[in-house]
Amino acid sequence: MQAVRPSLARDIRGATIVEFALIAPILISLLVGGLNIGVYLFAKNSVDNAVEAAAREAAIYPTPSDSALQDVFDDALLKQEAGITVELDVAEGTTAGGIKYLTLSTDYDVPVEIIFGKAGAIPVESERRVYVQD
Repeated sequence: MQAVRPSLARDIRGATIVEFALIAPILISLLVGGLNIGVYLFAKNSVDNAVEAAAREAAIYPTPSDSALQDVFDDALLKQEAGITVELDVAEGTTAGGIKYLTLSTDYDVPVEIIFGKAGAIPVESERRVYVQD
């Protein structure tokens, strides 16, 4: 029995699997977190571009209706899931100098996915002010 102990002390064949078992949860957490950050940035970019397209439409055409702006917004929005509806809020205003403007804004909740389910949502917001013709 005494002769077996020194040979087991020098045996390193199982060390790799033990090290992997210690590091794997951290690596998986970093991977899932990175993927969620990517999904958030994709949604943020998509919403920003869609609001920008609706603002461009409002600036070019004299008096676009709210539904026309919503259609332009929906066409420019890259949706992650088929059942998601994102509403574009249109608010009219006038500056102190009498210039008419529209404030286009939207908010959207991006679900945070973890390995075993959902862990809430991150809000994505975007807003643009566009000066329109009378």
